[in-house]
Amino acid sequence: MKLENKKVAIIGFGLTGRAVVDFLLKKKVNIAVFDEKSSRVFENIRGLKEKGVRFYFGPFNFEK
Repeated sequence: MKLENKKVAIIGFGLTGRAVVDFLLKKKVNIAVFDEKSSRVFENIRGLKEKGVRFYFGPFNFEK
């Protein structure tokens, strides 16, 4: 399966979410990460942002 330039949303940036981000970056995927926690909880996201990963933190209401 060709993943390059596909768009992927990752829900949760815990251990598994971070591992998925690392894997998908190697495949040149467009990544958006969603997590209800504050961005201050996570370390080293600056480098990922520089690689094009988009982050969305805070409470979400997906029922709208």
